[in-house]
Amino acid sequence: MDESHGAAEYLGSPSCSGGPSGSIDGLLKDFDRYLEGQRGCAEGTRRNYRREARAFLVYVFPAQSINWKELTAGRVDEFISSRAKKLSLVSRQNPAIAMRSLLRFLAAKGLIQVGLEGAIPPIWRTKHATVPRHVSSEQLERILALSSLAERPRTLRDHAMVLLCARLGLRPGEVLSLTVNDLDWSAGCVLIRAGKTSRERVPRWRAISGMRARSAANAPCSSVSCLRTSPSSASES
Repeated sequence: MDESHGAAEYLGSPSCSGGPSGSIDGLLKDFDRYLEGQRGCAEGTRRNYRREARAFLVYVFPAQSINWKELTAGRVDEFISSRAKKLSLVSRQNPAIAMRSLLRFLAAKGLIQVGLEGAIPPIWRTKHATVPRHVSSEQLERILALSSLAERPRTLRDHAMVLLCARLGLRPGEVLSLTVNDLDWSAGCVLIRAGKTSRERVPRWRAISGMRARSAANAPCSSVSCLRTSPSSASES
């Protein structure tokens, strides 16, 4: 059952038909009854939700005087973002989860506008969350230019790996698992072993400008990720 629909049904029951709560404490009691009666949440979950809900309501209404016009999308975003920064990677999504239930509860009760939970910002839990998920075409070209300045074997390897990811859309793990035997120089294609998609793929690289993976032909290591080339093979690429 949709959470907002369930909240509307529950709030229509006699136990919650007494109108808007006049205080934060009264509102939290209603919220707790909803979590237990409609959502079936355990005491530990309800306690965590109440804690986050109280912190949010005090943040929006510091004088304890409730004026629902002050609960805006901007305040939701500010609270979730600041709250998440203070928590560990494992726990930083907890405020967002609790706020989503609270905002849907308040909307079903007719206190705030419907859909305000959409203002909750995405919370990343990985240690690399601040790293951009994408780079522009200009940024990519600068990366490729930097990796092609030197003709050292390791630089040539890095250049080839970036090209495979950028031009063929390979995942980093797929590039790391490539071996020299997966490269078909005559056909101009590379074999991608079954992995996340559970099927093999054979993309072609002939459209790649400046492809330097040919230096793998003289590599003493079978893995593309640890290619070492001789000066002659580097110049031929």
